[in-house]
Amino acid sequence: MHFSAGLWVGLFFSYVFTAKEHVVPVFKVLVWVFIVGFLWEIYEFYIYQYLMDIPFKLGDTTSDMFLDLFGGLCAILYLHENS
Repeated sequence: MHFSAGLWVGLFFSYVFTAKEHVVPVFKVLVWVFIVGFLWEIYEFYIYQYLMDIPFKLGDTTSDMFLDLFGGLCAILYLHENS
């Protein structure tokens, strides 16, 4: 799910930034994918800690963030190959 989310967020921000600059700014897109993924992890932390009483797991959060960024990178590569 995190890979798919990173892919979609990467495609969205690639579209937004490419419309202005006519070139996909890799760093900007990956930063926004990271920000959206980080905000989602804060949401997950809140839900798990306070509503479901599930302990925080650093490995899960780290892998989620990695998959978000990998999905965003795949979106950038996909757009680069098809442009």
